[in-house]
Amino acid sequence: MNASILSPAQLWIGNTDIVLNAIQTALQKRLCLHEGCGTCISCRNIRQQEHYATMWFKPEKATYTVEQFDILFDKISLQLDEDQHFFFIIQHADVLGQTCSNKLLKVIEEPPLGYHFILATEHKHQLLKTIQSRCLEFYFTATNNQKNDSILFTMLTSAWSINPIEFLQELDKTKINEYESRELLDQLYNHWSKQYLHQPTLEAERRLTIIAAAIERPPMPGSSNLFWKNLVLNLQ
Repeated sequence: MNASILSPAQLWIGNTDIVLNAIQTALQKRLCLHEGCGTCISCRNIRQQEHYATMWFKPEKATYTVEQFDILFDKISLQLDEDQHFFFIIQHADVLGQTCSNKLLKVIEEPPLGYHFILATEHKHQLLKTIQSRCLEFYFTATNNQKNDSILFTMLTSAWSINPIEFLQELDKTKINEYESRELLDQLYNHWSKQYLHQPTLEAERRLTIIAAAIERPPMPGSSNLFWKNLVLNLQ
């Protein structure tokens, strides 16, 4: 992986936390003078997303905005020394959207010497094909003992009826946002798809249909709580 991280454009696919840890570890091995010791200032700065040879991006809202990447284009306009390397890490790349994807396409396809793009996502299918085709892909899978510990996920996948009052209480505690809502919807759809394939009951089919419709119309910024309240009512 240490050599592969020098590819101009890479797509890292898998669980958000697992992929993030893998990226940080690979960067440490590349940028640390001690091959990723994990304790030096360089390694700590990478973990804190503050290393001078990296620039990290996360969506400020439900999707990225073009303005977020102004700093990227300012940086990439500067020529690096022959032996220098600089990494742009774009987290949750599946919410780049068409406008941002098209704007980034040229530099991802042919970045100036020494610049590297690392795109991270759980949902490869939501990226534009033109972006996918420019990237070297890496897949990361959770180990068997890693389980989804989301209370909301547990409640929404229970074989029993959902208690609306308990669900609303947990919903208020989690303060789930728009992007996390998209992730949870995908997890729910995957869960009920597997349930339906294993045992094609009418209930599993009903939940799949409701969740599929919700995926087509995810919550807008600031509307996640209302979105989940309505979804739970539909699932009852």
